Amino acid sequence: MSFRRESDKYMRPYFLIIDFPKRSIHAKIVHSAQHTTVASVGTNSRDLKAFLPDKTDLAACRFTGELLARRAKEADCYAVAFSGSRVEGRLAVVIDSLVDCGISVYRMDREILLSREPEVGKNSSFSSR
Repeated sequence: MSFRRESDKYMRPYFLIIDFPKRSIHAKIVHSAQHTTVASVGTNSRDLKAFLPDKTDLAACRFTGELLARRAKEADCYAVAFSGSRVEGRLAVVIDSLVDCGISVYRMDREILLSREPEVGKNSSFSSR
């Protein structure tokens, strides 16, 4: 094993797993070194069944990402790694909602997949002159 492969689980310890069964959506963030689940959301859970009219549409995907981001922030997780090669459709909606809520999503090959830069106003000290 290479040094990069061994050290990656400590440098980027949180890993995003999203699964789309036929009738629901499951997303969780796992700590790769400790093998523990940090935050998880599923549209089949009791508290979400009554709230969501459809458990697989884009609104459910968006809500799943927002709730996962909220639970991840409670556990002090602000950046996750993702190993998927294609980001489109419902998967893109979940990841976009994570990013909109302040979670940075990285690709496993150390490139930033999605992250929002903070808006810098013209009157701030960081603006170009």
